[in-house]
Amino acid sequence: LENKKIILMDCCDIPDYIISNTILSSELKKYYGANIVSYGDFPRKGKINQIMNSMNIDHFLIKLDKKQNIKLEKIFKYIIKKLTNKNELYNLKLSNVSIGIDIYETILKCGNPTINFGTLEMYENIYLGLKYLIYFEDLFKKKIVLSTCLSDNTYITTGIITKLAYKYCVSVFHANPISINRTEFENQLHSRFKKYREYFNKLSKKSKIKATNNSKKLLSKRLKGKTKIKMFYQEKSAFTKKNIARQLNDNAKIKIIVTTHCFYDNPNAYGDFLFKDFYDWLIFVGKISEKIKKKYEIYIKPHRDYLPGTIEVLNEIKNKFTNLKIIDPETSFHQLKKEGAKISLTGYGSVGHELPLLGFLVINSGFNPHSNYSFNLHPKNKKDYKKILCN
Repeated sequence: LENKKIILMDCCDIPDYIISNTILSSELKKYYGANIVSYGDFPRKGKINQIMNSMNIDHFLIKLDKKQNIKLEKIFKYIIKKLTNKNELYNLKLSNVSIGIDIYETILKCGNPTINFGTLEMYENIYLGLKYLIYFEDLFKKKIVLSTCLSDNTYITTGIITKLAYKYCVSVFHANPISINRTEFENQLHSRFKKYREYFNKLSKKSKIKATNNSKKLLSKRLKGKTKIKMFYQEKSAFTKKNIARQLNDNAKIKIIVTTHCFYDNPNAYGDFLFKDFYDWLIFVGKISEKIKKKYEIYIKPHRDYLPGTIEVLNEIKNKFTNLKIIDPETSFHQLKKEGAKISLTGYGSVGHELPLLGFLVINSGFNPHSNYSFNLHPKNKKDYKKILCN
């Protein structure tokens, strides 16, 4: 890499993302007159390698020199002595770069619902995070990186590089089959949520009517049980007309449905989540549930297409609290409404624009696509969230 001007790309395992970023980086190559290079701890393989080879994209392995290794060992020993809990890991900041959250999210992505502090896996990821920070900070200091095209803005392999690019005023692009985004600071990627009403109000009257009518048709399809409606990843619908055995108790208590997220899938994707992860969120809800059980019943509804290990973790959480019950994932929201459910809790899910159409009150627990609107509740902090749940 010496004496070269480069555009950095990562090697994510999603071909659509690789193709999108490859096309974009090829245009940037013309603009900057720089070479496109991918990076990683291992050589490229399979289809990803074929795609990148076809576009003449070079690849380099991340290897620290002697000086960098000494620095890594010194910082690592200091960090592992300093950290005492997962909150401190989450908030870890070095060289004015918030690397803790990327290490935290990477550990979750490995199939952990939360951080078990002090495990070998945790220390391995801290070591890897420091390796990326040290290696790429030195690379950015050489001023040979002119731009980045990355598949994500979080996790060790992309998040730390994104933040270093911001620090050294290097352009950051994220391309995928749906959009191309350029960001200049942390969490900017989803800051548009704050301006949705403003964007809509700038449309012409004719465009507003057209967009609204189109959205009504799409949401109507979703509520009728159609899948993949503006959600390409969706395999099963939670709005089927099928009824199964009754799930909610037939009494006068107010019924709250907790719509879960995948524990391992980027809980801090949008920034400003009230909790470190979805596990901590459910534990918080469980504690509140004990205080309000005279008036409220709380039911946990998993996704129909939940990932392996999800139910086991939910059962572990449920067993800690007497006022939590897990309902059958196959239960439709239409059935739950008929059985008396009125309130839904979510982190930041699509139920925020779906369930209000069935008459539910949706309460979020972090910044979300609906934050600019009043048809959901948006607690400002944990204290506010607790106050809402208790009233």
